[in-house]
Amino acid sequence: MEASLNLGNGNWAIKEDSLLSYGDENGNFRPLPLDFTRASSATVTNKLGLIETVDSGISRIDFQGTADGTLLLEPQRTNLIQYSEDFSDASWTKTGLNVASGYTSPNGDMTAFKLIEDTSFGKHRINLATQVLTANTYSGSFFAKKSERDVVQIFTNGLFDVNAYANFDLANGVVSVSVSTTAKIELLSDGWYRCSYIFMGTTADAPPMYIHIVTSTTSAKSEDYKGDGTSGVYIYGAQLEAGSYATSYIPTDGGTVTRVAEVCNGAGNASTFNSTEGVLFLEMAALSDDDIIKRSISISNGSTSDRILIRYSGTSLLAYCIEEGNTRAFITTTSYTLTETLKLAFKYKLNDFALWVNGNEVGNDTAGATPIGLNALNFNDGDGTKPFYGKTKQVQVFKTALTDNQLILLTGESGTNFFESYTEMASVLTYTIQ
Repeated sequence: MEASLNLGNGNWAIKEDSLLSYGDENGNFRPLPLDFTRASSATVTNKLGLIETVDSGISRIDFQGTADGTLLLEPQRTNLIQYSEDFSDASWTKTGLNVASGYTSPNGDMTAFKLIEDTSFGKHRINLATQVLTANTYSGSFFAKKSERDVVQIFTNGLFDVNAYANFDLANGVVSVSVSTTAKIELLSDGWYRCSYIFMGTTADAPPMYIHIVTSTTSAKSEDYKGDGTSGVYIYGAQLEAGSYATSYIPTDGGTVTRVAEVCNGAGNASTFNSTEGVLFLEMAALSDDDIIKRSISISNGSTSDRILIRYSGTSLLAYCIEEGNTRAFITTTSYTLTETLKLAFKYKLNDFALWVNGNEVGNDTAGATPIGLNALNFNDGDGTKPFYGKTKQVQVFKTALTDNQLILLTGESGTNFFESYTEMASVLTYTIQ
Protein backbone atom coordinates (compact mmCIF):
# COMPACT_ATOMS: atom_id res chain seq x y z
CA MET A 1 0.00 0.00 0.00
CA GLU A 2 1.48 3.33 -1.08
CA ALA A 3 0.93 6.60 0.73
CA SER A 4 -0.23 9.58 -1.32
CA LEU A 5 1.63 11.97 0.99
CA ASN A 6 4.75 11.42 3.11
CA LEU A 7 6.72 13.73 5.38
CA GLY A 8 9.84 12.86 7.34
CA ASN A 9 10.67 9.36 8.53
CA GLY A 10 14.34 10.26 8.06
CA ASN A 11 13.76 11.91 4.65
CA TRP A 12 13.90 15.67 5.20
CA ALA A 13 14.22 18.35 2.55
CA ILE A 14 14.01 22.07 3.29
CA LYS A 15 14.63 25.43 1.72
CA GLU A 16 13.61 28.96 2.58
CA ASP A 17 9.88 29.25 3.25
CA SER A 18 9.21 25.62 2.31
CA LEU A 19 9.34 22.09 3.70
CA LEU A 20 9.05 19.12 1.36
CA SER A 21 6.58 16.31 1.65
CA TYR A 22 6.34 13.85 -1.22
CA GLY A 23 4.04 11.27 -2.75
CA ASP A 24 3.48 8.83 -5.56
CA GLU A 25 0.83 8.77 -8.26
CA ASN A 26 0.80 6.09 -10.97
CA GLY A 27 4.45 5.34 -10.27
CA ASN A 28 5.55 8.95 -10.63
CA PHE A 29 7.33 10.84 -7.86
CA ARG A 30 5.68 14.10 -6.84
CA PRO A 31 7.07 16.79 -4.53
CA LEU A 32 4.35 18.19 -2.24
CA PRO A 33 5.78 21.27 -0.49
CA LEU A 34 4.36 22.81 2.68
CA ASP A 35 4.48 26.56 3.12
CA PHE A 36 6.62 27.45 6.14
CA THR A 37 7.10 30.77 7.93
CA ARG A 38 9.00 31.98 10.98
CA ALA A 39 10.04 35.63 11.00
CA SER A 40 13.12 35.15 13.19
CA SER A 41 16.12 32.90 13.58
CA ALA A 42 15.92 29.90 15.91
CA THR A 43 18.11 27.14 17.30
CA VAL A 44 17.96 23.39 16.87
CA THR A 45 19.97 20.33 17.90
CA ASN A 46 21.75 19.01 14.80
CA LYS A 47 22.89 15.47 13.94
CA LEU A 48 26.10 15.93 15.91
CA GLY A 49 24.18 16.85 19.05
CA LEU A 50 25.31 20.49 18.81
CA ILE A 51 23.13 23.58 19.08
CA GLU A 52 22.83 25.20 15.67
CA THR A 53 21.19 28.48 14.66
CA VAL A 54 19.02 28.50 11.53
CA ASP A 55 17.88 31.61 9.69
CA SER A 56 14.37 33.00 9.57
CA GLY A 57 12.07 31.17 7.19
CA ILE A 58 13.96 27.88 7.54
CA SER A 59 12.13 24.97 9.14
CA ARG A 60 13.93 23.09 11.91
CA ILE A 61 14.69 19.38 11.87
CA ASP A 62 15.64 18.51 15.44
CA PHE A 63 17.85 15.49 16.23
CA GLN A 64 17.52 15.65 20.00
CA GLY A 65 17.16 12.02 21.08
CA THR A 66 16.61 10.62 17.56
CA ALA A 67 18.77 9.73 14.57
CA ASP A 68 15.89 10.29 12.12
CA GLY A 69 15.07 13.86 13.12
CA THR A 70 11.74 15.50 13.92
CA LEU A 71 10.05 18.60 12.59
CA LEU A 72 10.14 21.07 15.50
CA LEU A 73 7.32 23.64 15.62
CA GLU A 74 7.12 26.01 18.59
CA PRO A 75 5.08 29.01 19.74
CA GLN A 76 6.50 32.49 20.17
CA ARG A 77 8.71 32.83 23.23
CA THR A 78 11.03 35.51 24.62
CA ASN A 79 14.23 34.90 26.57
CA LEU A 80 14.01 37.44 29.39
CA ILE A 81 17.68 37.03 30.35
CA GLN A 82 19.66 39.79 28.69
CA TYR A 83 23.04 38.04 28.84
CA SER A 84 22.27 34.38 28.34
CA GLU A 85 25.88 33.32 27.69
CA ASP A 86 28.03 35.94 29.42
CA PHE A 87 27.99 34.89 33.06
CA SER A 88 30.68 37.47 33.85
CA ASP A 89 28.19 40.28 33.21
CA ALA A 90 26.99 42.30 36.20
CA SER A 91 23.42 41.12 35.64
CA TRP A 92 24.59 37.83 37.19
CA THR A 93 25.31 38.12 40.93
CA LYS A 94 28.13 35.85 42.13
CA THR A 95 28.21 34.48 45.67
CA GLY A 96 31.06 32.27 46.86
CA LEU A 97 32.36 31.54 43.38
CA ASN A 98 34.22 32.93 40.39
CA VAL A 99 33.48 32.51 36.69
CA ALA A 100 36.01 31.68 33.98
CA SER A 101 35.43 31.82 30.21
CA GLY A 102 36.82 30.03 27.17
CA TYR A 103 35.43 26.49 27.38
CA THR A 104 33.84 24.41 24.61
CA SER A 105 30.09 25.02 24.56
CA PRO A 106 27.16 22.91 23.26
CA ASN A 107 27.36 24.81 19.97
CA GLY A 108 31.00 23.80 19.44
CA ASP A 109 32.47 27.27 20.08
CA MET A 110 34.65 28.31 23.00
CA THR A 111 31.84 30.30 24.60
CA ALA A 112 31.01 28.27 27.70
CA PHE A 113 31.89 29.39 31.23
CA LYS A 114 32.98 27.50 34.32
CA LEU A 115 31.57 28.23 37.76
CA ILE A 116 34.44 27.74 40.22
CA GLU A 117 33.74 27.67 43.96
CA ASP A 118 35.98 29.81 46.20
CA THR A 119 37.42 28.67 49.54
CA SER A 120 34.76 30.26 51.74
CA PHE A 121 32.23 28.38 53.85
CA GLY A 122 28.75 29.17 52.60
CA LYS A 123 26.78 29.18 49.38
CA HIS A 124 28.42 28.89 45.98
CA ARG A 125 26.05 30.20 43.33
CA ILE A 126 25.10 32.78 40.76
CA ASN A 127 21.72 34.39 40.31
CA LEU A 128 20.03 36.88 38.06
CA ALA A 129 19.90 40.46 39.25
CA THR A 130 16.45 41.71 40.30
CA GLN A 131 13.80 41.10 37.69
CA VAL A 132 10.10 41.87 37.94
CA LEU A 133 7.83 38.85 37.70
CA THR A 134 4.06 38.71 37.67
CA ALA A 135 1.79 35.89 38.85
CA ASN A 136 2.43 33.81 35.74
CA THR A 137 4.05 30.46 35.06
CA TYR A 138 7.69 30.62 33.97
CA SER A 139 10.27 28.16 32.71
CA GLY A 140 13.93 28.48 33.58
CA SER A 141 16.69 26.51 31.86
CA PHE A 142 20.42 26.33 31.27
CA PHE A 143 23.04 23.93 29.90
CA ALA A 144 25.49 22.33 32.33
CA LYS A 145 28.33 19.80 32.26
CA LYS A 146 30.12 18.14 35.13
CA SER A 147 33.70 18.95 36.00
CA GLU A 148 35.05 18.38 39.51
CA ARG A 149 31.49 18.75 40.81
CA ASP A 150 28.67 16.51 39.60
CA VAL A 151 25.55 18.25 40.86
CA VAL A 152 24.00 21.64 40.16
CA GLN A 153 20.88 22.99 41.83
CA ILE A 154 18.32 25.47 40.61
CA PHE A 155 15.76 27.39 42.64
CA THR A 156 13.96 30.73 42.73
CA ASN A 157 12.45 33.28 45.05
CA GLY A 158 8.90 34.50 44.57
CA LEU A 159 7.27 31.07 44.53
CA PHE A 160 4.05 29.82 46.05
CA ASP A 161 6.32 27.30 47.78
CA VAL A 162 9.53 29.07 48.82
CA ASN A 163 11.17 25.70 49.49
CA ALA A 164 10.99 24.57 45.85
CA TYR A 165 14.22 23.45 44.21
CA ALA A 166 15.69 20.78 41.94
CA ASN A 167 19.05 18.97 41.89
CA PHE A 168 20.51 17.89 38.55
CA ASP A 169 22.91 14.94 38.57
CA LEU A 170 25.32 15.71 35.73
CA ALA A 171 27.16 12.39 36.09
CA ASN A 172 24.11 10.19 35.53
CA GLY A 173 21.73 12.54 33.69
CA VAL A 174 18.86 12.45 36.17
CA VAL A 175 16.93 14.89 38.31
CA SER A 176 17.92 13.52 41.71
CA VAL A 177 15.67 15.75 43.83
CA SER A 178 12.68 17.84 42.75
CA VAL A 179 10.68 19.57 45.48
CA SER A 180 7.49 21.46 44.61
CA THR A 181 8.54 22.04 41.01
CA THR A 182 8.60 20.21 37.68
CA ALA A 183 12.17 19.63 36.54
CA LYS A 184 13.72 17.94 33.50
CA ILE A 185 17.21 17.01 32.30
CA GLU A 186 18.06 16.24 28.64
CA LEU A 187 21.35 14.99 27.19
CA LEU A 188 22.85 16.81 24.19
CA SER A 189 26.39 15.61 23.49
CA ASP A 190 29.84 15.44 25.06
CA GLY A 191 28.43 15.40 28.59
CA TRP A 192 26.31 18.53 28.19
CA TYR A 193 22.77 18.47 29.61
CA ARG A 194 19.94 20.94 29.42
CA CYS A 195 18.41 21.45 32.86
CA SER A 196 14.97 23.05 33.12
CA TYR A 197 12.32 23.71 35.74
CA ILE A 198 8.89 25.32 36.06
CA PHE A 199 7.83 27.88 38.65
CA MET A 200 5.15 30.42 39.45
CA GLY A 201 6.24 34.02 39.88
CA THR A 202 4.35 35.60 42.77
CA THR A 203 6.64 38.31 44.14
CA ALA A 204 7.77 41.35 42.21
CA ASP A 205 11.47 42.26 42.37
CA ALA A 206 12.48 38.70 43.36
CA PRO A 207 15.50 37.04 41.70
CA PRO A 208 13.93 34.41 39.44
CA MET A 209 16.90 32.05 38.99
CA TYR A 210 19.62 30.79 41.30
CA ILE A 211 22.17 28.31 39.93
CA HIS A 212 23.95 26.67 42.83
CA ILE A 213 26.88 24.23 43.00
CA VAL A 214 26.10 21.53 45.59
CA THR A 215 28.07 18.56 46.89
CA SER A 216 25.51 15.75 46.69
CA THR A 217 22.54 14.54 44.68
CA THR A 218 20.53 14.76 47.93
CA SER A 219 21.68 18.25 48.99
CA ALA A 220 18.99 20.43 50.51
CA LYS A 221 18.09 23.81 49.08
CA SER A 222 20.86 26.41 49.12
CA GLU A 223 23.49 24.18 50.72
CA ASP A 224 26.34 25.73 52.72
CA TYR A 225 29.74 24.04 52.43
CA LYS A 226 33.46 24.95 52.36
CA GLY A 227 34.77 25.24 48.84
CA ASP A 228 38.23 24.11 47.74
CA GLY A 229 38.93 26.99 45.35
CA THR A 230 39.22 24.85 42.21
CA SER A 231 36.13 22.66 41.82
CA GLY A 232 33.13 23.56 39.72
CA VAL A 233 30.82 22.88 36.77
CA TYR A 234 30.57 24.17 33.20
CA ILE A 235 27.60 26.32 32.21
CA TYR A 236 26.10 27.80 29.05
CA GLY A 237 22.91 29.29 27.63
CA ALA A 238 20.56 30.37 30.41
CA GLN A 239 16.93 31.07 29.53
CA LEU A 240 13.90 32.46 31.37
CA GLU A 241 10.59 32.47 29.50
CA ALA A 242 6.92 32.85 30.30
CA GLY A 243 5.28 29.48 29.74
CA SER A 244 4.59 26.08 31.25
CA TYR A 245 7.51 24.33 29.51
CA ALA A 246 10.98 25.21 28.24
CA THR A 247 11.35 25.77 24.51
CA SER A 248 14.46 25.70 22.35
CA TYR A 249 17.34 27.94 23.35
CA ILE A 250 17.14 31.65 22.42
CA PRO A 251 20.58 33.34 22.63
CA THR A 252 20.81 36.91 23.93
CA ASP A 253 23.61 39.45 24.22
CA GLY A 254 22.57 42.68 25.92
CA GLY A 255 18.78 42.51 25.62
CA THR A 256 15.81 40.22 25.54
CA VAL A 257 15.23 38.29 22.29
CA THR A 258 12.01 36.85 20.85
CA ARG A 259 11.71 33.77 18.66
CA VAL A 260 8.59 34.12 16.51
CA ALA A 261 6.00 31.33 16.24
CA GLU A 262 6.20 28.93 13.31
CA VAL A 263 3.48 28.22 10.74
CA CYS A 264 3.50 25.14 8.48
CA ASN A 265 0.64 24.14 6.17
CA GLY A 266 -0.74 23.57 2.70
CA ALA A 267 0.75 20.28 1.44
CA GLY A 268 -1.00 18.47 -1.39
CA ASN A 269 -4.06 19.14 -3.54
CA ALA A 270 -7.40 17.54 -4.33
CA SER A 271 -5.73 14.60 -6.10
CA THR A 272 -3.58 13.82 -3.05
CA PHE A 273 -6.52 12.98 -0.79
CA ASN A 274 -9.61 10.83 -0.96
CA SER A 275 -12.60 12.41 0.73
CA THR A 276 -14.51 9.11 0.64
CA GLU A 277 -12.03 7.05 2.67
CA GLY A 278 -8.47 7.04 3.90
CA VAL A 279 -6.04 7.11 6.81
CA LEU A 280 -4.12 9.97 8.43
CA PHE A 281 -1.01 8.58 10.14
CA LEU A 282 1.20 10.64 12.47
CA GLU A 283 4.26 9.87 14.56
CA MET A 284 4.67 12.79 16.92
CA ALA A 285 5.03 14.17 20.45
CA ALA A 286 3.65 17.26 22.16
CA LEU A 287 5.95 19.77 23.85
CA SER A 288 3.80 19.63 26.97
CA ASP A 289 0.88 17.56 28.21
CA ASP A 290 -0.47 20.20 30.59
CA ASP A 291 -0.86 22.96 28.03
CA ILE A 292 -4.53 23.92 27.69
CA ILE A 293 -3.96 25.18 24.15
CA LYS A 294 -5.45 22.91 21.48
CA ARG A 295 -2.88 21.63 18.96
CA SER A 296 -4.09 20.08 15.71
CA ILE A 297 -2.96 18.37 12.51
CA SER A 298 -5.62 18.07 9.85
CA ILE A 299 -6.64 17.33 6.29
CA SER A 300 -9.22 19.87 5.20
CA ASN A 301 -10.67 21.91 2.34
CA GLY A 302 -9.42 25.15 3.89
CA SER A 303 -12.28 25.52 6.33
CA THR A 304 -13.55 23.88 9.50
CA SER A 305 -16.66 22.61 7.72
CA ASP A 306 -15.01 19.54 6.17
CA ARG A 307 -11.92 17.97 7.71
CA ILE A 308 -10.19 15.01 9.26
CA LEU A 309 -8.44 15.98 12.47
CA ILE A 310 -6.11 14.63 15.16
CA ARG A 311 -5.75 16.99 18.09
CA TYR A 312 -3.94 17.23 21.42
CA SER A 313 -5.97 19.17 23.95
CA GLY A 314 -4.51 19.32 27.44
CA THR A 315 -3.97 15.66 28.37
CA SER A 316 -6.53 14.40 25.84
CA LEU A 317 -5.93 12.86 22.42
CA LEU A 318 -8.85 13.41 20.05
CA ALA A 319 -9.63 12.28 16.51
CA TYR A 320 -12.74 13.32 14.64
CA CYS A 321 -14.37 13.89 11.30
CA ILE A 322 -16.37 16.98 10.36
CA GLU A 323 -18.69 16.95 7.33
CA GLU A 324 -20.68 20.02 6.26
CA GLY A 325 -19.97 21.62 9.64
CA ASN A 326 -21.31 18.72 11.69
CA THR A 327 -19.30 16.24 13.75
CA ARG A 328 -19.79 12.85 12.10
CA ALA A 329 -17.31 10.83 14.17
CA PHE A 330 -15.53 11.55 17.44
CA ILE A 331 -13.02 9.40 19.36
CA THR A 332 -11.00 10.48 22.41
CA THR A 333 -8.63 9.00 24.97
CA THR A 334 -6.52 10.18 27.92
CA SER A 335 -4.53 6.96 28.29
CA TYR A 336 -1.26 8.26 26.86
CA THR A 337 1.55 10.61 27.82
CA LEU A 338 1.38 13.08 24.98
CA THR A 339 4.97 14.27 25.40
CA GLU A 340 6.13 10.78 24.43
CA THR A 341 6.35 9.89 20.74
CA LEU A 342 3.12 8.15 19.67
CA LYS A 343 2.18 6.44 16.41
CA LEU A 344 -1.38 7.49 15.58
CA ALA A 345 -3.64 6.45 12.72
CA PHE A 346 -7.17 7.73 12.16
CA LYS A 347 -9.11 5.63 9.63
CA TYR A 348 -12.16 7.21 8.00
CA LYS A 349 -14.82 5.68 5.78
CA LEU A 350 -18.61 5.93 5.62
CA ASN A 351 -19.88 4.52 8.95
CA ASP A 352 -16.41 3.14 9.70
CA PHE A 353 -14.04 5.28 11.78
CA ALA A 354 -11.27 4.09 14.10
CA LEU A 355 -8.32 5.50 16.03
CA TRP A 356 -5.20 3.37 16.43
CA VAL A 357 -2.34 4.18 18.82
CA ASN A 358 0.91 2.22 19.07
CA GLY A 359 -0.49 -0.93 17.48
CA ASN A 360 -3.87 -0.95 19.24
CA GLU A 361 -7.34 0.22 18.30
CA VAL A 362 -8.37 2.59 21.10
CA GLY A 363 -11.79 3.63 19.81
CA ASN A 364 -14.18 3.51 16.88
CA ASP A 365 -17.37 5.05 15.58
CA THR A 366 -19.72 3.18 13.25
CA ALA A 367 -21.99 6.03 12.20
CA GLY A 368 -21.10 9.07 10.15
CA ALA A 369 -20.45 10.60 6.75
CA THR A 370 -17.04 11.60 5.40
CA PRO A 371 -15.81 15.11 4.49
CA ILE A 372 -16.12 16.85 1.15
CA GLY A 373 -13.34 18.29 -1.00
CA LEU A 374 -10.22 17.55 1.09
CA ASN A 375 -7.26 19.28 -0.56
CA ALA A 376 -4.51 20.14 1.96
CA LEU A 377 -2.56 18.84 4.96
CA ASN A 378 -2.08 21.49 7.64
CA PHE A 379 -0.34 21.68 11.00
CA ASN A 380 -3.41 23.45 12.37
CA ASP A 381 -7.18 23.07 12.77
CA GLY A 382 -7.80 23.18 9.02
CA ASP A 383 -8.47 26.89 8.73
CA GLY A 384 -5.23 28.30 10.18
CA THR A 385 -6.30 28.30 13.84
CA LYS A 386 -5.05 26.08 16.69
CA PRO A 387 -1.57 25.45 15.23
CA PHE A 388 0.29 22.30 16.20
CA TYR A 389 3.35 22.84 18.36
CA GLY A 390 5.44 19.75 18.95
CA LYS A 391 7.84 17.29 17.36
CA THR A 392 6.67 15.36 14.30
CA LYS A 393 8.77 12.43 13.15
CA GLN A 394 6.61 11.48 10.17
CA VAL A 395 3.26 11.95 8.45
CA GLN A 396 1.61 9.61 5.95
CA VAL A 397 -1.74 9.91 4.19
CA PHE A 398 -3.44 6.93 2.51
CA LYS A 399 -6.26 7.17 -0.02
CA THR A 400 -7.90 3.94 1.16
CA ALA A 401 -9.06 2.79 4.59
CA LEU A 402 -6.37 0.31 5.65
CA THR A 403 -7.21 -3.07 7.12
CA ASP A 404 -6.74 -3.83 10.81
CA ASN A 405 -3.61 -5.85 10.05
CA GLN A 406 -2.16 -2.98 8.04
CA LEU A 407 -2.95 -0.53 10.85
CA ILE A 408 -1.25 -2.81 13.37
CA LEU A 409 1.86 -2.88 11.18
CA LEU A 410 1.73 0.88 10.60
CA THR A 411 1.33 1.93 14.23
CA GLY A 412 3.10 -0.98 15.94
CA GLU A 413 6.46 -0.97 17.64
CA SER A 414 8.42 -1.93 14.53
CA GLY A 415 6.40 0.33 12.26
CA THR A 416 6.00 -0.07 8.52
CA ASN A 417 6.45 2.63 5.93
CA PHE A 418 4.33 1.39 3.02
CA PHE A 419 5.93 3.97 0.74
CA GLU A 420 9.55 3.52 -0.39
CA SER A 421 11.45 6.79 -0.18
CA TYR A 422 12.90 8.17 -3.40
CA THR A 423 16.68 8.51 -3.48
CA GLU A 424 16.46 10.78 -6.51
CA MET A 425 14.89 13.50 -4.34
CA ALA A 426 18.23 15.29 -4.02
CA SER A 427 18.88 15.39 -7.77
CA VAL A 428 15.32 16.21 -8.84
CA LEU A 429 14.86 19.07 -6.39
CA THR A 430 16.85 22.07 -5.25
CA TYR A 431 16.07 21.31 -1.61
CA THR A 432 18.77 20.62 0.94
CA ILE A 433 18.48 17.11 2.36
CA GLN A 434 19.07 17.18 6.10
